[in-house]
Amino acid sequence: MRHLTTAAFVVCAYLAGARPGEVLGMRSGCCPDPESDANGKVGRHLIRSTVFKTAVDEQGNHKSSGVERDVPWVAIRPVVNAIRVLERVVPKGALLFDHDVHDTMSRPGTGSLKTATLAGRIEAFIA
Repeated sequence: MRHLTTAAFVVCAYLAGARPGEVLGMRSGCCPDPESDANGKVGRHLIRSTVFKTAVDEQGNHKSSGVERDVPWVAIRPVVNAIRVLERVVPKGALLFDHDVHDTMSRPGTGSLKTATLAGRIEAFIA
């Protein structure tokens, strides 16, 4: 399960072009199936999630909790597949990399896995 989660993270981060923290902020349901238009053409999958680096409040102060990204990421099929796998593991609306689901043994806490945790998992995945 750790390798599956790690592989999904690598696919999402590398192929979606999102920063690690932005991938860790993705939630179940962030990439709905696209609707077809009036001509029956189906659009692209779009990922709606949180951005942190450029997040500011109304006064221009950095907002560490992040804000929803104005322009969604376009998701290609491998990214959509990785998201769908993670959506089968976590509860509806939960973070795709939720700590309570993916890291119950190592530390108490809430939120998503930490980037340092994933760095170690990527090294183990490579090995």
